[in-house]
Amino acid sequence: MVNASKMSKFQSKLIIIAVLSIACFVLYLYVHPAFKDPDYSKSSSFKLQVETVTESIQTMSSKVMNDKEKVLAAARRVTVNGNTLLVSFINYAYLPFAYSWLCNTKGMNIHHKVLIIASDEETEKDLKKKRPEIETVSISGFKINGPQRYTRAGYVRIGIKRTEVLNWILQDNIGIFLFEFDCLWVKNPVPEMIKYVDHDLVITPVAERPGMVAIGFYYMAPTDRMKKLWQELTRRLLLLDARLQKLSPGTVISEGDNDQLYLTALLNKKYANVRVKLLSLKEYPDGKWYELPAAKRRDISKIYILNNNWVEGNQNKIKRAEKWGHWFVTEDNNTCDMEKVNKIVQLS
Repeated sequence: MVNASKMSKFQSKLIIIAVLSIACFVLYLYVHPAFKDPDYSKSSSFKLQVETVTESIQTMSSKVMNDKEKVLAAARRVTVNGNTLLVSFINYAYLPFAYSWLCNTKGMNIHHKVLIIASDEETEKDLKKKRPEIETVSISGFKINGPQRYTRAGYVRIGIKRTEVLNWILQDNIGIFLFEFDCLWVKNPVPEMIKYVDHDLVITPVAERPGMVAIGFYYMAPTDRMKKLWQELTRRLLLLDARLQKLSPGTVISEGDNDQLYLTALLNKKYANVRVKLLSLKEYPDGKWYELPAAKRRDISKIYILNNNWVEGNQNKIKRAEKWGHWFVTEDNNTCDMEKVNKIVQLS
């Protein structure tokens, strides 16, 4: 059963949105020529403008409400039996990575804990058709579907939207294990990640970047400290998004403007005194692992996960994964190559 206090808080926020929307509308009317010319307010032109603005407000409020309701309902379904919630955010261009990962983790008994949040209905439909057992939900009004590249506006905006959606879940007192589908799972890392009960955030560092945290693999406990930090991160990123909305997805922007750098800055300032556990790159290496000489590269059987980053472009990621035997779905994006999976995955 849904907690009544949680719903009341959610409803209160919706009321605030509605009040602010009405206030903006009233301000619009106040400066409108209709106030200076009574006859204008009777005109069909004015009535049409009022209807248009009213419809826009209703549509905007409905979309925000429906997206949040859908995501929270899905998160609650996954966690109803006390399951740890595994979340990944995806657009259509990333579907091949999702299907490879689902093959990769087929024997780990974790798919019932996964929530996939799709950026559009087309991506959601594809996933539900091929993997109906996976909890999948889409959000509206955010269609950035092509392959996105690092430091481009589209790439950054996806990260911002993901942060916002995760905030909905975290503020609902649900812990989140965030992961990305371009990651190789050698062993199931979930039990290891959630054992750090004295920490608010369990996260990986970045190779060759002292003081920086990675943004694609972490666990957040729903503590007051973590919720406060994530709320602030979301606020700052939404201000950034207001600027990026005016740009085309392929526009190059400053490397300092993204969710990873904003989160790193808050953690380095010890915002909200969040307790952080940094995982070892020996057990949770990033894409630099692929570039290491054989003598320095840790044996694949001794790690938990391997992030396929430090390379730009979806096709380059896929080619590297295929080269190393870390790609597990055939060209139909549906059939698993279990021979490859069994060579890599440690189920014990």
